Amino acid sequence: MTALYVPQGQRIVEDFTLALPLRGWEWGSDWGYDTGTCSFFARLYRNEADWSGSPAVWFSGTDPDLGNVVALTDAVQKATGASRQAVVAALAADRKTP
Repeated sequence: MTALYVPQGQRIVEDFTLALPLRGWEWGSDWGYDTGTCSFFARLYRNEADWSGSPAVWFSGTDPDLGNVVALTDAVQKATGASRQAVVAALAADRKTP
């Protein structure tokens, strides 16, 4: 169960990392949760970038404070210029059912 689907009042108890299939950034980007910092993170690579190098944008979760998925959505949207709808869809992509 990803953080987008954790019932209110429950906590995430283990780290996770998922692909971030956001158009123009989908080939190497990921996002997840770090229990050590109690925050989300995102590593964003433009599709034309060298994925062996540093990401174009790296939100560590502590700067900015990414304690919830709304803050993560806002940060990714601002950094990429993608629509809010596109960012939410990318963050929830692993939850789509056939």
